[in-house]
Amino acid sequence: MPAWAPGPAVTALADLPYARALTAQDRDPLDGDDHEHASWEGGSWDRVDAGGTRFADTAVSGMTVTGGDFGRSRWHDSWIGRSRWIGTDLTQVDLRDVTVVGCALTATGMSGATWRRVHLVECRIESVNLKFATLTDVLFDRCELTDVDFGGLKATRVRFPGSTVSRLRLNDTTLTDVDFRGARSLDVTGDVTSLRGAVVDAAQLADLAPALAVGLGLRVE
Repeated sequence: MPAWAPGPAVTALADLPYARALTAQDRDPLDGDDHEHASWEGGSWDRVDAGGTRFADTAVSGMTVTGGDFGRSRWHDSWIGRSRWIGTDLTQVDLRDVTVVGCALTATGMSGATWRRVHLVECRIESVNLKFATLTDVLFDRCELTDVDFGGLKATRVRFPGSTVSRLRLNDTTLTDVDFRGARSLDVTGDVTSLRGAVVDAAQLADLAPALAVGLGLRVE
């Protein structure tokens, strides 16, 4: 199957095709809520309990999300821009047809998450747990990934153009048509043999050679 190729990312809430249908919200989402054509802008969610909440055709802009529980929440056909997520529980979150622009995710738990057709642009992703997640048709466009845990993760048709990938942790990771070519840097830790199924360029292969030699038990004399 050819690589998923999303169009140019929308960078402002007002430019969304459904912007005129959005209704601004003045309260936090709650556990089990069902939100459609809703928007939140320029506020904060502090230790919000919104596990299992559904977001469809929604927009989140300029928000600061600290702690809280968004586990098992579903985000479909939604847009998240210029927001910060710090220490938030997003276990088993379901992202489908979601665009994430200029966001920062720090110390966020997303184990068991499912991402499908997710476009991330100029995002900073640090110390995020994606263990046992499933990523399909995902584009990390000019992002910074640092200390992200891909242990047990399954990824299909994922790309990293213009991105910096530092200390990406791999263990029992399954990669299919994952393309690291075009990434500004690629640094992995853990079981580097889990890169099986990925595509790298010649320069990246040279950088990975020492770790691959160790992982394969090769001696270079």
